[in-house]
Amino acid sequence: MTLKIPALERKTEIDQKTGLYNHQYFMTQFNNELQRANRFDRPCSIIMADLDLLRNINNTYGHLAGDEVLKGIADVLKQNIRDYDIVARFGGEEFAVLMPETEIEKAVERAEYLRKAIESVTFVIPTSVEPIKATMSFGVSKRENFEQSAEEILHHADTALYRSKLSGRNRTLALVNDSFLTVSLAESIPHKVMGDISINPEIPEKTKSTSEYLAASSTYLKPSPETNKRPEDEAKSSEAQPDMVEGSKKPYPSTLNVYIYITLLALLAAISLFAVKNLWIASISAYSPSDWMGFSAIAFTIILTEWFSVNLYVKNTSLSTSAVPIITLVILYGSLGTLVASTILAATAAIKFRSPVNRIIFNFSNHIIAGILINLFVHLAGVNMGSWESPLSELLMVLGATFIMFICTTTLSRLELE
Repeated sequence: MTLKIPALERKTEIDQKTGLYNHQYFMTQFNNELQRANRFDRPCSIIMADLDLLRNINNTYGHLAGDEVLKGIADVLKQNIRDYDIVARFGGEEFAVLMPETEIEKAVERAEYLRKAIESVTFVIPTSVEPIKATMSFGVSKRENFEQSAEEILHHADTALYRSKLSGRNRTLALVNDSFLTVSLAESIPHKVMGDISINPEIPEKTKSTSEYLAASSTYLKPSPETNKRPEDEAKSSEAQPDMVEGSKKPYPSTLNVYIYITLLALLAAISLFAVKNLWIASISAYSPSDWMGFSAIAFTIILTEWFSVNLYVKNTSLSTSAVPIITLVILYGSLGTLVASTILAATAAIKFRSPVNRIIFNFSNHIIAGILINLFVHLAGVNMGSWESPLSELLMVLGATFIMFICTTTLSRLELE
C-alpha cells in the first residue's frame, strides 16, 4: 500500500483535465523559488496566460470542444518551455508559467513565442467540420526587489494580462516598475533604443520544440502611456510594505539596508586584513618553489569546485565543496592564502552566476573575515600546520577552522537576509 503513496501525492498536484500542475502545486513551487531567488539575488519571472473568448467556443461548438481546446493549448505550453520551468492551469481558461533564473526580456520573448505558436495551431474537434483556431493573451512580470511576495508578482502579471485583454486580446504585455511594456514589431526601430528593452523572439510558422527556444528576430518593449494604468494601481501607496514569504518568519530586507550591511562588512574585512598583514609579509620570502606550486594547485582547485557547484543547488540551499580548498589555503598560507582564496572565490562566483557588485563584495568580505579568524585561531594555538609534528593537534586545528568557517559564513549570510 505504501508504494502507492507517491502516486497519490502526484495525483493531488495535477490538473485532471489538462495534465498540467494545479494552482496549489504551482504556488508552493513559486514560493520556494522566490525564496531561493531572494537569497541569491537571482532573477525570476512569471507568465500569466488566458484563452481568449472561450465562451464563444463553448457556445458555438459545445463545452466538450472547449475542453479539447484547453487540452491542446496545455500540450503546446508543455512542449515549448524549458525542462525546469513550471506550467500550471490556474483555473478555468487561465494558465501560469514559472520561469526561474529568467530576466524579464527572456520571459516576454517566451510569452510572445507561445502566443504565436498557439495562434498558428488548429484544433480538430468532432462537432466542427473545419478545424478551429484559438488565441491567448499574455501578461508578464518579474521579481523586482527583496520585499515582494509571490502574490504581488502574480498580481502584476495578472494586471498586465488584464490590460492585454482590454487592448484587443491576442497580445503580450509586461508590468515592470509600475509601467506597462508593450510588444512592438516595428522593424524600422534601430536595435539599440534608449529606454527600450530589446528582445529577440522569432515569429514561428509552426510550434517549435524546446531546443529551438532561443531562435530570434527583432522585437521591442516600449513603456505605455501613464494613462494605461488601472485605477487601483494608481491608488496604491508609493511606500511598499514588506511582504512575508511563505515559510519564513521575517520579511526580506530593503535594498538600502543590504547595501549598508555589505559596505560595513567590506570595511571590517579591509581593517581585519590590514591588522594581520604582519603575519604573512615576512613569511612570503621563505616559500620554496614547491610551496608556490602547492599554492597554485589549491587555488586552481577552488576555481574548479566553485565553478561546478552550480549544479548542486537544491530548492533553497546550496552545496559547495569549495570550502575544503579554501580552508586548506587559509591554514597553510595564512593571510596571503586568505586574500587569494577570497578573491578567487568571489571572481569565480561572479562569472558563473553573473553576480551583481554587492554580491561580489559580500562573498569576498565574508571569506576574508572567516579566513582572518582562522589565521588568528591557528596563530594563537601555536601549532605548526603541515609539519606533522603533532597530527592530533593539527587535526583539531582543521576541525576548529572548519567550524569557524561554517559559523562565520552562515551567520553573516543570515544577517544579510535579516
